[in-house]
Amino acid sequence: MNRIISKIKYYSGFIVPVIIVSCIFCLDKSFEITINTIEKTDDLVGIITSLIGILLTVLTIYLSFPKSEDIKRRMKNSGHNYILLSNIAIGIIILTLSLLIWLFTSHNNWVVYLFCGGLSNTLITFYYILVLSKFS
Repeated sequence: MNRIISKIKYYSGFIVPVIIVSCIFCLDKSFEITINTIEKTDDLVGIITSLIGILLTVLTIYLSFPKSEDIKRRMKNSGHNYILLSNIAIGIIILTLSLLIWLFTSHNNWVVYLFCGGLSNTLITFYYILVLSKFS
């Protein structure tokens, strides 16, 4: 069981958004949730662009951490490096994809689905920044 949990943590950048987007998609299909106004989606896009900026800032902060050889070795052995960087990269990709869907299509529901997936990556990234700052 611990091995499964550690694999889920290690691949959380991909697994958690897929689970969240799937759950929201199923809830949407069963309860017929719709976004009627474009204004709400426009406001959501403003939040999406802010989250992309936050993830880029977190990446910059992470890359500027002073790292000794001991800290680098411990982070590599624990897998926190991979978890953090994959969550940042996948979060930026998911949020950018939702932004592109908003720009070029009229599928407002998919913008919301992908926003929730990207938000989960952002929250996981914040958690791992806290964990990595304890290493430093």
